[in-house]
Amino acid sequence: MPAAGVTIGSQRAAGPKARRNRIGDDGPARLLPNAANTGGSAPRTAGTENVKECPEMTAQTDPAHPDKGTSGQPVRAAEEEIAPAARSADNPGVLFVCVRNGGKSQMAAGLMRHELAAAGAAEAVRVDSAGTAPGSALNALSAEVLSEMGVDITAERPSQLTAERMRALGHVVVLGSEAQVEPPEGVTVERWETDEPSLRGVEGRERMELIRDDIHARVKDLAARLLGGGGLSAAR
Repeated sequence: MPAAGVTIGSQRAAGPKARRNRIGDDGPARLLPNAANTGGSAPRTAGTENVKECPEMTAQTDPAHPDKGTSGQPVRAAEEEIAPAARSADNPGVLFVCVRNGGKSQMAAGLMRHELAAAGAAEAVRVDSAGTAPGSALNALSAEVLSEMGVDITAERPSQLTAERMRALGHVVVLGSEAQVEPPEGVTVERWETDEPSLRGVEGRERMELIRDDIHARVKDLAARLLGGGGLSAAR
């Protein structure tokens, strides 16, 4: 069964406008610049600014209507089938999304590729990540805690979420509650309410390690659903 805190379902272009991502401070941390914004190959270290990637942790259900999310959208159980468009594809895909595309969504994509490769299925699922308001740099601390597991995301750069990319992959996983996604017809959205240790006063490397472990558990569950007997339709 999927990890706790997962909502899934098709989203319509309704509900409140996206809130701006909150920006916090983990203390000194290196950021990996976006080569597209620096006019050439970017070095792998820079500055001391550190953006907390997608720190949102508000609940996604309305207490008065537990069958609906905060935007009024129906919330389906995570064990339900995911996406007709992706279900019919010979090579299913998943697009991980957060606001800045510098931390959580990049970590999820890297961990998914790692899990697929470990299962001998590196080419079985198309994996990508994007941001609703992408930043200019990868969160270096995110890359560091993944490198401890043998996962290298240092070559990745934040990129813009588009309708075309959502259609190409068929299924979108939104990490946290701040990124607002309006999927095209036939594309479904699964939202993960990921852990945010800073709400408990945990910061720095320990914070990022806890975020990594939470995302990893969710990624392993999704990988099992993808590979467990029929692609994205194997969500039971």
